[in-house]
Amino acid sequence: MPENHLNASRILYLSKMARTSVLAQIVFALLLATILSLSGIKENLVCTWLAIVYGILGIRYYSARQTIKQDRLSFKIDHAFIRTQIRTQALILFALSLAWSLSFIFLFMVELPEHQSGYHMIAAIFTVGLIAGGIISLGTVRPVLLAFAIPMTVTVTYLFLKQGDIFHVMSATATIAGVSFLLIFSILFSKQFDKSIRQTQHIKDNELEIITRLAKASEFRDEETGNHILRMSYNCYLLSVECGFGKERAELMLYASSLHDIGKIGISDTVLLKPGKFNAEERFIMNKHPLIGAKILGNSNSDLIKLARTIALYHHEKVDGTGYPHGIKGDKIPIEARIAAICDVYDALTSVRPYKNAWSNEQALNFIIDNSGSHFDAEIVRKFQNIYPQILEYAQTCSD
Repeated sequence: MPENHLNASRILYLSKMARTSVLAQIVFALLLATILSLSGIKENLVCTWLAIVYGILGIRYYSARQTIKQDRLSFKIDHAFIRTQIRTQALILFALSLAWSLSFIFLFMVELPEHQSGYHMIAAIFTVGLIAGGIISLGTVRPVLLAFAIPMTVTVTYLFLKQGDIFHVMSATATIAGVSFLLIFSILFSKQFDKSIRQTQHIKDNELEIITRLAKASEFRDEETGNHILRMSYNCYLLSVECGFGKERAELMLYASSLHDIGKIGISDTVLLKPGKFNAEERFIMNKHPLIGAKILGNSNSDLIKLARTIALYHHEKVDGTGYPHGIKGDKIPIEARIAAICDVYDALTSVRPYKNAWSNEQALNFIIDNSGSHFDAEIVRKFQNIYPQILEYAQTCSD
């Protein structure tokens, strides 16, 4: 598996973990600010420190959100964006580590009365806890992990050793030993994470190969369709995202929808390639292709194949119940099939067929809008209109 794909998975995992991490550190910062105030450090200095920490945490949260958003909206991995995000996260976590280290420096600058000396230990526990939590949550991206762990570890160790007494020397030793153990654990976790990603991708690649080969098989039966399958399936992806599907579910739509007409394999050439309109008997035969497709794709444990079967079986149903093969209506038609129905009809209208010339893009769009609420789901039609410029843009790059 290419390193860039692994980096994309690593930074996405890191960004999803950031939500919980930021919330935990907000609480940690407030508690540590209380300890700093109780130890005698000026309140304006504590408030300034707290504002800096919260500001950095806000930047980290925003950056993580951008990564998640980019992943949801982008079909292809933007390698430049991923590299930039790794550098950005490393810089943010380095600044955050320095901010946490600063609080510990403040505490050791103050001469505490003997009855308040426990504040040093409480702060040390907080700091080591932060280092441990950071190492566990950042382990998948080593540059980010080191940027966070090193400044805090060095600062805590130095301040302990500077005290000179045996207790603090032992504390410094324990800190180094603990961090070293966590780093080793993090490296092992990172390797296991990468292995899991590779295995998942391998399974996914095998499924996609099966889908691609089946789609090519259906193309050989109906060569007049040209790039219809490519355009239709990509439009399904765009419309799925617009309908609120997550990236994984939208990607399933992309590949599964390419098999929407796989059942045409079972239709004779005299019907399938007839250069004209069907008579009643031919229409009856042609209308069986969703059932044939469902049989071809049935009885699978794969989510991808299951979805392909759903789309193949239901993409000719209409929301008013006049479609085929079952005549179901409204929300009883799976949303994936309702999405595929719009994308399939639109691209079929704009494509040349043995029995018709290609319609213009405007004519096809108007047909979709005019049949909103009868043939097509009205809400999904509105979302289709939202992405129409993207559909036109892709059609120009993937014309027959």
